[in-house]
Amino acid sequence: MKSFWAPARVAAADGPDQLPPLARFLERHREYCNLSKTALAERIGIDRRTYHTWLQDPSVLDTERIEKLARALEMSAENRAVLYDLSGRAMPPREGASPSALTPLERKLQQVMADGFSHATVVNAPYWDVLLTNAAFRKLFASVPRYGNAVPTRNTMLYILVNPAAKELLGGSEEALYRDWVMPSLATFSAALQQSPQDARLLEIEDEIKRRKRLLRAYQETPDWIREHSDLHVNHDQRAFVHPELGETTVRLVTEAHMGYQSVQLFRSAFLFGIDD
Repeated sequence: MKSFWAPARVAAADGPDQLPPLARFLERHREYCNLSKTALAERIGIDRRTYHTWLQDPSVLDTERIEKLARALEMSAENRAVLYDLSGRAMPPREGASPSALTPLERKLQQVMADGFSHATVVNAPYWDVLLTNAAFRKLFASVPRYGNAVPTRNTMLYILVNPAAKELLGGSEEALYRDWVMPSLATFSAALQQSPQDARLLEIEDEIKRRKRLLRAYQETPDWIREHSDLHVNHDQRAFVHPELGETTVRLVTEAHMGYQSVQLFRSAFLFGIDD
């Protein structure tokens, strides 16, 4: 599967002659795959004029057509999610995925608990999928543009690892992003994959990591990083953060695992600002 990420937002300076976000994404992906418009149309089973119509009018893209585009362009799972976002369509459930094991009451209790925290709080299900967030969390990350599943309200791991806008809040630079966020996340991921080396969802994330040269180099350095940090791949050390109101600051991320009455393990993380040693 090919992986190509293009920004899912248009800069304010873009003029009227610029392609719409969906068309820009598809055209850059087509060029990345070394396909002409005619060749891509033939792969899909349409003519070039129809493909041009799809570029200009996202409303004509139903689920079947979106899937045809994703297959023809050999899209990765995350690029497929971006395509659905830009088309204004809800992505169908992952094939073979089981619904959350939480009952409506259990989910409500978790939400009430998260809402009771003044600090930004997120509750993750397995694979770092976001189960719920509180208002403070949503406000903190309100500026993050849509980017498939790689956003804080969908999957926190993918947001940190593959969203090109992550550094805008997580440290303010590539160096801070990798030092304070990417390396601890890769260590967390590495530990999970070591425990379940054949897990399809984890292998899918690993594929996304391997497609990115700098991320792959960091991933290869993860064993050394873990040894240096005493195998603490989750900790509450200070991390660089660019707060929408506080500016450049630091945050401590406190994560706790909970396996109680529900049948799935949940992870609750709170973002604590202004906590010094």
